[in-house]
Amino acid sequence: MKNHFYISLICTCLIVACSKDPNYLFELENVEINQASADKNRLKTDIEFVSIAFNDLYAQNISQGELDDIITVYKSFGDKSIVIEMIIRKFISDENSQIPNIDRSTEQTVKQFVQETYETIFNRTPNAFEKWYLTDYIYSHQEIDAEMVYYSLMTSNEYRYY
Repeated sequence: MKNHFYISLICTCLIVACSKDPNYLFELENVEINQASADKNRLKTDIEFVSIAFNDLYAQNISQGELDDIITVYKSFGDKSIVIEMIIRKFISDENSQIPNIDRSTEQTVKQFVQETYETIFNRTPNAFEKWYLTDYIYSHQEIDAEMVYYSLMTSNEYRYY
């Protein structure tokens, strides 16, 4: 009788231990998450790209003569990415370009620089990760200057679209 009791107890424990947990149902709201740059799907034409880049850096429109000269050079090269980098580098290195300096006095001033730069370059506000990452990178790397930030953003794929 004792053996039957122990066997029954062990079997009951095994059945209870091996039984499935009850299914839990959590109700969640569906949230659609899109990348901020995902809405940009129209490639800028050559003229638009040069004109917008000039306007972003000089806060004025490019003259027709200068635009024609740049577009002629742009169209004469096969590898457009190299020419784009050269155009952006020329614009940024010009002493008349209006690139603001980075004020590293506080993290807040660096955040403000990042915010304003994204609004100028991409015509949008940075998402939380972009703002945190770039702010942290600039704040922790003293060798990074505003020209480098502008160059990296203006040669990105997102800048080619609007």
